[in-house]
Amino acid sequence: METTDEDREKHPDVDPLEHERRFLPSSAQADAFIRAVRSGPLLDADKAERPASTVWTTYLDTDDLRCFHSCDGPVARRLRIREYEVGDQRGPATPCYLELKQTMGTTRSKVRLCAPVATLARLIEGDGDVDRDFTEKDQSGIALRAIRQALSDGHFRPRVGTSYRRHCLAAGRGLRVTLDEDLTFNYPVTLGLPHSNQAALALGPPRVLEVKYAACLPDWLGRALDAVDEVPALSKFRLGMVAVQQAAAIAAATFRARHSYRSASIGFMSAALRAG
Repeated sequence: METTDEDREKHPDVDPLEHERRFLPSSAQADAFIRAVRSGPLLDADKAERPASTVWTTYLDTDDLRCFHSCDGPVARRLRIREYEVGDQRGPATPCYLELKQTMGTTRSKVRLCAPVATLARLIEGDGDVDRDFTEKDQSGIALRAIRQALSDGHFRPRVGTSYRRHCLAAGRGLRVTLDEDLTFNYPVTLGLPHSNQAALALGPPRVLEVKYAACLPDWLGRALDAVDEVPALSKFRLGMVAVQQAAAIAAATFRARHSYRSASIGFMSAALRAG
């Protein structure tokens, strides 16, 4: 939460939307909310009537899971690489976004750096020479300094991946409303194209509605949201990490069971041979 209003105003890599609320709408609630947005008093240019696109995200964390544990503290922190569907232009050199997001209740801050994933991987590994790849586009260095500081907490590596279909319902200077569907968690995941990791670990909620805004939420939008189920503590990152831990526990229990069965079988065979 270290960026200022002046930073957000002048710096393109500092997200100006200071607040975020999250909801898990039913199908009927989602349909009613979409109708409310379409009929609301937004400028036509802010009503983002465009096809849904796929979003791939790789979440990073330290060996002692500092980001994951921050979800239980006053300020939750996520460090992630995000890639958006761009026609048929996906590939190793496709620009991705390394994002540092911090939330405290409904208050949020987010900075991000845009570069090919190979450049971002070098930054994550501590290569100081990559800084010049950002300085021309990032004159004040707000995003680079914040992300460098976060990376100093430990060795970060990929922990879980997500993919979902995102519908952008509103996109203005002070408001962004998105509806995500088909949320899937992937593991194991490697740095690189998140969508190249094909092993689906678990499925998330069928719909996730996110409302991000600067200053105050418009009254008409607040009334529309009153009819939708709000889940303030919802975090895709946390859900994915819990799914990874549960899968690891199941795998360990299965291994122990197989090992016990094998040991018992060997013991039975040995006893039978001695008896014979």
